[in-house]
Amino acid sequence: MTSKVNLPFLKIVLAILFTLNMNNIDAQNMKSHQWENRLLLVITDDTTNDTYNNQLNELKRCISGLRERKIIVYQIKKDGYKTGVLGNRNWEKSSSLYKTYQKLIHQWNYY
Repeated sequence: MTSKVNLPFLKIVLAILFTLNMNNIDAQNMKSHQWENRLLLVITDDTTNDTYNNQLNELKRCISGLRERKIIVYQIKKDGYKTGVLGNRNWEKSSSLYKTYQKLIHQWNYY
């Protein structure tokens, strides 16, 4: 069974992953992953958005592959972030990651 992937959304996420500037990250301590993990940022304005939830479902189906490749998923919304895709973590309060990376998304006209 093949699954459909939203290519523009996936391109955004991959572009952010590859353009992540570790020197400009603040209190989220993402720099601690440098040289150890790959980061995948999934950013949304609305956690009820179908595209966002479809992307998380795709990632959940690939959880063993994420672990094998040492990929850490950051879910980012306007007022917070959390790591992982399994829903077992609470949102941390912060808007800095959203503010930093939503600018890139709007520059690429993907939303």
